[in-house]
Amino acid sequence: MTDTSGPAETDQSDPDARLAGVASLSRALQVAESAPEVATLTAEHAVDRLGLQCLAVVYYDGDTGRLSPAARTEAAATHLPAASLCESTDGPLWDAFVANELRDVTAPVHALEGSDRLTEVLAVPLSGAGVVLIATDAPEGFTATDRQVATTVASVAGGAAACAERDQQLSDCEAELATLDEALTRFSSLIEMVRELSQRLLEATARPEIEAVVTEQLVEADQCELAAVCHHDAVTGEIAPTEWAGDDSDSLEVAGALVDADTDGAGPIHRAVERRTPQLVNDIVEEQPFTPWQQVALTRGYRACLALPLGYRETLYGVLVLYRGRPNAFDDIERDVLVELSHIVSHALHADESKKALVNNEVAELTFVVEDTNLEIVRLSRTVGCRFVMESLVSASDGRLRVYFSTQGAPVADVLDFGPELAVTDLQLLSERDVDGEPAGFFEATLRETSLSQTVLDHGGRPLEIVIEDGAATVTVEVADDVRTFVERFLAAYPESELVAQRRRERVPQAPADVLAGLTDALTDRQLEVLQTAYFSGYFEEPRARSASDVAASLGIAQPTFSSHLHAAERKLCAKLFERQPLQQ
Repeated sequence: MTDTSGPAETDQSDPDARLAGVASLSRALQVAESAPEVATLTAEHAVDRLGLQCLAVVYYDGDTGRLSPAARTEAAATHLPAASLCESTDGPLWDAFVANELRDVTAPVHALEGSDRLTEVLAVPLSGAGVVLIATDAPEGFTATDRQVATTVASVAGGAAACAERDQQLSDCEAELATLDEALTRFSSLIEMVRELSQRLLEATARPEIEAVVTEQLVEADQCELAAVCHHDAVTGEIAPTEWAGDDSDSLEVAGALVDADTDGAGPIHRAVERRTPQLVNDIVEEQPFTPWQQVALTRGYRACLALPLGYRETLYGVLVLYRGRPNAFDDIERDVLVELSHIVSHALHADESKKALVNNEVAELTFVVEDTNLEIVRLSRTVGCRFVMESLVSASDGRLRVYFSTQGAPVADVLDFGPELAVTDLQLLSERDVDGEPAGFFEATLRETSLSQTVLDHGGRPLEIVIEDGAATVTVEVADDVRTFVERFLAAYPESELVAQRRRERVPQAPADVLAGLTDALTDRQLEVLQTAYFSGYFEEPRARSASDVAASLGIAQPTFSSHLHAAERKLCAKLFERQPLQQ
């Protein structure tokens, strides 16, 4: 090319200069840091040092699976339609790339409008990276020297592009490895913090101590600048901080101000209470206009907040709230670990309540009348017109509860038809008979978590009696601790209910449960389950209500396995009753 306004004959008068140009390009490409830089340097040297005025570098894009121009000389930008040639994935340009061989693309270029001045166009492969397009308007086309220079340039540029790409991949891998290493270090630190905290929770003896340990440990481990546990009153809806820890001496004042400002429900604390799910605000300034909670948080220097509900099943003990002074402070790893930590704390709080219930000698016996039609067994009584009595609850080895109940006054078929609406699974009719001229049935089922008995247990009570007659349920429960909270939770679960009786009584030192525990402590969980199921399902009645095969099927085991467990349990009970016990030392 003799000028920049259009194609002209390539200067071939100085081969040594062109050879020196190739060497110069090679040296320049040795320090190129990326494939685009390789393409740019190649286009620049093509004009200044190599006598190839019309040249374009085309790379293969692995993301799109197509060829696309990366750099070109001024003459190529005007006269060489590189972009149009790249549109096809089956033409000579693509063939040169795939076959890794030089191809003449003059004819396809001439077929494109405005490109007929070029006398010869070649596509030279870039060693798997793409192709170099070179063009001339010289009447005789390219000389052998031109072709040799072009092939050498393509080889040098292709190798440099591949090397730069490998260097970039290596750099990316090193950066990713550093990121992963940092994440692993942070994760290890978090796990160590959780391990230490779990150990301290095991040593804690009461709820205030549990909450204090959690807040202090989180601040000491630099997981937050302020940690607070807030209690929630189920009746009034009030939320208030009860334990806190932070860098400032006025942490309590700050925690209280943040809770008070969250009263409109737009903040994470109230959302965690209402939704019972973790609430993350990783940048407090994102949502505008600011709510009162955001204003208080920003004034105190906090930019991120994580609110974690503390609860066990249906019981909400409170909310663990963490604040940090920088945005996006809680990444996915930290959030997931802290959520798991909240579950550990929730179990510790539940264990504390259970422990208090066990050591408390005084219990309250509460009687509720429930007319709430949201309770499905109330709807059963009203719909089919029957009397319902819970006869017994049996704890299965998988943690679920099996219930035995009787009905009177309605055909058993009607009760079975209503079964899908009950909070049970595996409903079975065990027996049916007439009582005082009315149809009666005895049923077995497995309770769902939404059942009345399970709700009572989740809230810290123990169901003693459930009788439903004339569409109203009389529910008697035993509560060992925090009666007020239990009543609040029960009435919140069943709004159309009324507490009609309450009495306090001392636990009998040797209660029937203690006697039972003494007799059954040698039994495995499975043996106890098999024995209880056999008894309550009528296996020991005369005539036998259910066969060994029937009971085994309800337990999901084979009949020989059932018989083996049953005989082992009977043998152990007989040993407890009849064998001489060793003398006390």
